[in-house]
Amino acid sequence: MSHLMQEPKRILQLGLPLIAAQFAHVAIVLTDTLLMGTLGTQGLAAGGLGAATFSTLHIVCVGVLTAISNIVAHAHGAQKDQDITQAVHGGFCMALLLACGCWLLLWNCKPILLGLGQSESTIDLARPYLRAIMWGIAPSLCYTVLRGFTVGLSRPVLIMTITLVAVVLNATLGYALMHGLMGLPALGLQGLGLSSTLVFCFMFASLALSTLRQPDLAAYRPFSGGLKFNSSMLIRILRQGMPIGIVYGIESSLFTVSAYFMGMLGTVPLAAHHIVTQCAYVTFMVPMGLSQATSMLISHSAGTRDIPLARRLGRTGLALGSLWTLMMTLVFFLMPERIVSFFIDPGQPDHAAVATLATQLLAIAGVFQLFDGSQEIAVGALRALEESRRALGITLISYCLLGIPLAYILGIFLDYGGVGIWWGLAAGLVSAAGLLVWCFERAISRLLSQFQSSSPSGQCTWGS
Repeated sequence: MSHLMQEPKRILQLGLPLIAAQFAHVAIVLTDTLLMGTLGTQGLAAGGLGAATFSTLHIVCVGVLTAISNIVAHAHGAQKDQDITQAVHGGFCMALLLACGCWLLLWNCKPILLGLGQSESTIDLARPYLRAIMWGIAPSLCYTVLRGFTVGLSRPVLIMTITLVAVVLNATLGYALMHGLMGLPALGLQGLGLSSTLVFCFMFASLALSTLRQPDLAAYRPFSGGLKFNSSMLIRILRQGMPIGIVYGIESSLFTVSAYFMGMLGTVPLAAHHIVTQCAYVTFMVPMGLSQATSMLISHSAGTRDIPLARRLGRTGLALGSLWTLMMTLVFFLMPERIVSFFIDPGQPDHAAVATLATQLLAIAGVFQLFDGSQEIAVGALRALEESRRALGITLISYCLLGIPLAYILGIFLDYGGVGIWWGLAAGLVSAAGLLVWCFERAISRLLSQFQSSSPSGQCTWGS
């Protein structure tokens, strides 16, 4: 029994701090969604459109910067302290470059959103939110760099306290700026975006100060000598991080494009969609953390050439993810009305219509999230097996060629509305999960065959 519990224990020990770290961004957006509901259906729809647009750009940039933790961990193992410093400095430079691109897109997003079929009135309501929260993307990405630095040195616990304080601060400040409490102006959605920006600044400043106050971390001089532009390090970050960013972007765009489809149907479907999307994002953070932990442990097994252990770790990670999503599916099925009631005031106009549709969509979300967790953990396992290109190809096919087109056909062309759009999303996720898990089993079986037919020393060429 102790042997059977060894792999789950290792994954959970590493994964729990990473799961807590994943909640940093999504908890702030979820808090924003809860507060948007106090502004009524129109405010929730406009805020949901803005949040979906911001989150898509943000998660792509975060994906690129996840390479920092890999570079730092590799350099730490090789005792190359200078490479760690260069990785952090290069990460800050990359974060600012990415932020500049996001600022340009978000400031001029109206023509883009109009071209995607969104109503001008909803866009005009969303623009103040976007133009307030956009300034938070630079500190948020710099925070991501520091997070990669601390996680790469196996110090993820620092992030947990900062995350908890940030969520409470965002809820308090956001509500005050929205409704004009404590002597602050009532800014509506703009106030909500401003509060998120201030919280992103707080998170970066807190992690920076915590890093400087710990001698073993400060010894790497993450802030000394200014930002040293190192083109080779930037290229290395892009080479390792861009595939991750693309996968994250494709996953996020599945929901963002579906939000645009919902916007074509009106404010009620868009508001309901945003409620269910945020619920799915929250539950998805656990598989994402488990994916990172599983990936890191499989990579370690690669270094020791222990292929049977790598297979056990991959299957254990998939089992843990499936257990979590099964529990969340039961929650979605058993108490959908209770969940929806947290997001919208019963006294608001269109409350009944939004609640009814959101309840229907939660049932579909409960079905597809059974597969969503598996596909995320399989992606992490394939990345550890150096099969990230295949993972990217499967993601492109399942989401861009199946999920998004089917969502449009069912929801818009065949007029099944929001329910049809979400069944299209489910088809894409189910396809991705099945293909990615199959690809992992195929790759690990090939490596295991090489391992078993290799020399008595047990050596085999990893990734050959």
